[in-house]
Amino acid sequence: MGRLKRKKLTNALDRLLDKNAWKAEKERKAKALADNLEKAKRNQVKAKRASSDTLRTRPQLSSKDKILLVGEGNFSFARSLAENYLEEGSDNMIATCYDTEEVLYQKYEDAKDNVEFIREYGATVLFEVDATDLSKEVKKNRYTKIIFNFPHAGAGIKDQDRNVVANQKLLNAFFDSAAPLLTKASQGEIPATKSESRQVEEEIVPDGEIHVALKTCQPYNLWAIKSLVKAKGVLAVKGTAPFYPDDYPGYEHRRTLGFKKGTSVGKNAEIISAQPKNYIFVRKEVMDKENENSIKGSLKRQLEQKKLKMGKKVKRKKVQHNQSDDDE
Repeated sequence: MGRLKRKKLTNALDRLLDKNAWKAEKERKAKALADNLEKAKRNQVKAKRASSDTLRTRPQLSSKDKILLVGEGNFSFARSLAENYLEEGSDNMIATCYDTEEVLYQKYEDAKDNVEFIREYGATVLFEVDATDLSKEVKKNRYTKIIFNFPHAGAGIKDQDRNVVANQKLLNAFFDSAAPLLTKASQGEIPATKSESRQVEEEIVPDGEIHVALKTCQPYNLWAIKSLVKAKGVLAVKGTAPFYPDDYPGYEHRRTLGFKKGTSVGKNAEIISAQPKNYIFVRKEVMDKENENSIKGSLKRQLEQKKLKMGKKVKRKKVQHNQSDDDE
């Protein structure tokens, strides 16, 4: 066999091997996604009953949400969302952290496994993302949920007043950077036929929300997160609710400085004891519109009640009049 023929045969064989390897990798990823989808369905978090015996609302998160996670530690929160909430895949989730990839894996030994898992499930992972100055890659999109769990400047300042100011600066800068990236509600076109209604429903985009989870004990309550938001006048408080770590199976809170066995506290004991809350913020005009609609609705109900009472009075008068006619 000539040298040219051998070279052509070798090249053809290499291409065939590359093609087979590509197919095998594609099949492996498809199988991993199918396995994860099945696992997600099994792990779906159900609404629970709190200690007061009132029904606890399940966090409203799904694969349709455009999700941005900032300040991730070991990426266990991102993994929990992928496993328990994003049952149609995590393609719409971007999970970010402040550290470099190398430093992250040094600080949190379980981070690499979590990162690889959510990537296989379709999520985008970005390193060296500053929550106070979000990168161009992040700014290319708009998000229905921007989530920052337990933000902390991690500056190691022991003086409480200076520590509070440092973290307030962190929050203010984060809100400035994140607020312009929130989605704005769009209703889409009204479907012409019933068969088109499902397609239009999927195109509806809600107004975006910023979620910040914080401890409520000192000094965190001194950060006055609601007052910070109100003072700026760009965002408004939509609501607050207790943050339950067990709503996110597998989630393990980690401090900014890292996790060390024997010294760091595991099983979320540190945040559970601090009675954490989830603060939800939306653009101020969204909240103003909701309040305006609420007032209009209240006035409408009052008017309907008055009409109902007037109708009952008129009916009673007619009955009384008829009775007097009968007596005559």
